Amino acid sequence: MKPGDKSIKGPFESAQKAVACVNHWAYSQPGGVFRCHSNGAYNPTLTRGRRFKIRCKNGRTHGCQFKLEYEEADDKRYYLVNAELSHGAGCRKSDATPSENLAAGNFLIPEDLLDIGVQLKAANMSTAQVNRFLLFRAAEASVDVSWTWHHLDRALEREMVKAGRVPGQGHDAAGVMEWLHGRAMNHGLFSAFDTDDEGRLTRVYYIVDGAAEVWKRSVGMSIALFDTTHSTNQYDMRLGCFTTTNEDGRTALLAVSLVKREDARSFSWVFGKFKESFATAPDVLVTDGDLAMAVAAKAVFPGSRHLLCTWHISQNLYEHAVKLFPPAGGTGARPDENCARRKAFILAFMDIMTCGGPGLETPDAYFEAQRNALMEKGRVPGATPCPVSVDVNNTAAHEAAYESAAEELDDKLVDGDVEIKVHKRGRGRPKKNPAEQVWEWLSTMKTTKEKWARVFTREVRSRGIFTSNIAESWHGVLKRHLGNQRKLLPLVMHLDLQRKMMDGAKAVKKSVRIREHNATRATHPPLLEKLRASISPGAFDYLMDEYKRAVAMSALAVTDVPGPAQYHVCIGRSIAPVVATLRTCSARCHVNRGLPCRHILRVHMAENSEHLDEDLIHNFWRTVDVREYESTSEYEDAVDFGWETGEVAETPADGDLSVPPRDQRYRSIVHMCKGLCEVGKRNKDAYRDVVAAVESVA
Repeated sequence: MKPGDKSIKGPFESAQKAVACVNHWAYSQPGGVFRCHSNGAYNPTLTRGRRFKIRCKNGRTHGCQFKLEYEEADDKRYYLVNAELSHGAGCRKSDATPSENLAAGNFLIPEDLLDIGVQLKAANMSTAQVNRFLLFRAAEASVDVSWTWHHLDRALEREMVKAGRVPGQGHDAAGVMEWLHGRAMNHGLFSAFDTDDEGRLTRVYYIVDGAAEVWKRSVGMSIALFDTTHSTNQYDMRLGCFTTTNEDGRTALLAVSLVKREDARSFSWVFGKFKESFATAPDVLVTDGDLAMAVAAKAVFPGSRHLLCTWHISQNLYEHAVKLFPPAGGTGARPDENCARRKAFILAFMDIMTCGGPGLETPDAYFEAQRNALMEKGRVPGATPCPVSVDVNNTAAHEAAYESAAEELDDKLVDGDVEIKVHKRGRGRPKKNPAEQVWEWLSTMKTTKEKWARVFTREVRSRGIFTSNIAESWHGVLKRHLGNQRKLLPLVMHLDLQRKMMDGAKAVKKSVRIREHNATRATHPPLLEKLRASISPGAFDYLMDEYKRAVAMSALAVTDVPGPAQYHVCIGRSIAPVVATLRTCSARCHVNRGLPCRHILRVHMAENSEHLDEDLIHNFWRTVDVREYESTSEYEDAVDFGWETGEVAETPADGDLSVPPRDQRYRSIVHMCKGLCEVGKRNKDAYRDVVAAVESVA
């Protein structure tokens, strides 16, 4: 780099800015890094303006002659007028490591990381906390750590003074608003917030980068998973994450919310912002059993199917099963007498929640039969008897509470003076005895049966997702990293950083999975191999798993039945068979997934069919249409990574985005390259696979 380079030529507003720029330039020189300093401007004779000189800090120890001289012009800015770039012997070391450069006093804090550090410092975070966060960002960006805690502390103090900011004086919320405003201006990302009468922040909502593309890709089969958590910040604002899965089955973060109160009013505001930001309501919404969420979901998403998270229900099941069958006689080496009864009750309930039967009965009849069997297991000797005050078959109490909450929410939407009284279940109510709790819970589950019992939910296009624990995983990542950092700004910044890291990992994993499919194509059944190139890797893996299960099943043809050939498909004689054809299944598994199920695949095997009807595969799982290519080799080259040469129509008629345009293809390559370092640390073979994948795409 020559002295005429704009990075050191100027002009500069002051000597401090010139020194910062020259140090940044000096740290990137191929001959070895060095550090510069200046003694400030002075008034020389026989010149038209003030001057200052920038010298190498090794001038005295190594006799270094490096010098840059700047002079003030009429516009009050400094321009380079003299330069000497020679260094003394031993001044620089071309093969020095970052640690050796730090030991020699050569350090550099990248400007983008320093700007983030200033925002965090203004949010009253300590220098140690800021340093840990910047180290994490540097590792994610594959940037060498070229500073120490002392360098960062002095740099932050200097930048804070220059910006006129004082740490800890109400800058946390302002920093969040500034961060959201920057995202909106630079990337056009939607965000919203709300305050109370005293101007305090009470609600925050924003979408993440790339969420709109993921959501548009799932038109006709969109599902949003929403869950909240606490203990993420010192203001006791509950963090909520809207998540979904992409066509490969990978988790995708859509939007984030922070609310002060978990009531119907707050959730209706959050759901309304979600609908506004994505322009459409989700086809399926999965939440926990919070009554306030249910009221808000019905008010804001009247056309969406609301499901309850089966994982949260199972946690409540284990808790109530202990109350229903308390430990008896289990002291010392003696076994618990109620252990077997408790397990039988849990298995019966889980069967209702996860198995919808063969589908030969009406949903209500099947559910009532299964529930009666469950009630019999709950009334055996040793169980806690049902109190007289509780009627397990009467759902009027729960329905009245729900309707009352809905009316209050409607009043609030009309009249701003009406107070909403819907909170978490059980909050503010007197604690009941265990018998009343467990039997009232069973009554409540009957009321909400259409939201969790598989016999009612199997025809919902939820892609096989019935739990919101995907959002729980995001909460766990945040809590593990943040520790005692209780501020909002590092919370939202780290959440955005984690999303970027997961996007890079997903691109790498997708390329590796496709290479594995290409390597094992000889072992794929012909029925599925014809679909491999036109569906996503996640859909192909699911079909392969279903095919393996179908092999172990038996198929008995049904005679004397008009219409398409029917088969009784089952495993063993003790399980009721499922009636299936080449296109339908009485259990409706294919409707829920949008893909052929094991029963339909078993019928194809019995009929020796080598072609699956394209209507059985939803557009969400598709990638590229085979008919657009003339030769198989050209098609395989184009879809090797799920991409098509050419652009995608802005408004496809069928709602299928097919593949990303060329600029997104290059961004995917960048994400894959960023993941090389992390992959190479763990597995050399995976590293070679990803290198070959990037080379083939580039």
